[in-house]
Amino acid sequence: MSRREALTGAAVVAVLLIAFGLAGSGDYAEAERIEAEYCEMVRDGYWPAYRPEINCNQ
Repeated sequence: MSRREALTGAAVVAVLLIAFGLAGSGDYAEAERIEAEYCEMVRDGYWPAYRPEINCNQ
């Protein structure tokens, strides 16, 4: 394998890792937003507390 091929492969791997990292952090942020909305709706009495795995008292 030439040096150029090795660098190209490393660059592709780096780009993929960055893309997966961005997608993962976006998923986490969306999950936090959904949980906050759920707690707000439960607190305001619009929804029942139907998700026991979410602790809205934190």
